[in-house]
Amino acid sequence: EFLCGGRALRDYRAKNAMANRLASLLTVGHWELDQAVERLLVESKQLRRGLRRARRRLLEVEATELAEAADIYGPHRVVWRIWERREPGELRALAQELAQRPGVVALLVSVGERTHLCFARAEGLDLDVAALLREACTQLGGKGGGRPHLAQGSAPATDEARVEAVLASLLLSLRMYNH
Repeated sequence: EFLCGGRALRDYRAKNAMANRLASLLTVGHWELDQAVERLLVESKQLRRGLRRARRRLLEVEATELAEAADIYGPHRVVWRIWERREPGELRALAQELAQRPGVVALLVSVGERTHLCFARAEGLDLDVAALLREACTQLGGKGGGRPHLAQGSAPATDEARVEAVLASLLLSLRMYNH
């Protein structure tokens, strides 16, 4: 944009003040700002990558602990948990991590502004978790779907007690299915 006279002077002063503030914040000279910002961007990228690795490792540890405490229903080791305000993507990642363990069925739910569900099962189990999820979503007034080994859905906000009752009915059907 073209500026001249007083407007150009005001624009220069504003930009100079901003450059000086940034240089002060980054404790560098204004002539080093571009290098300091590049360094920050590289550090930020490395930190995000490290955080992703740490989160993945934390999910692995959590999945191991949950699988060890699983309830046994015939050939199935069922992990069912309800959390408050857990992210749907995190539910899915945890369900997939649990499904890496032999015999595990994961029925994971998060309650909050909406109710999010993610069900998964290990390879080799004769169980359609998509059908279980559709049943749960129907009972909770929501929708969902997926494949026999992994399914997810959501429903309007509901209380933990109602979700627990729905999961209990699914667990009862699992128990009857195995006997």
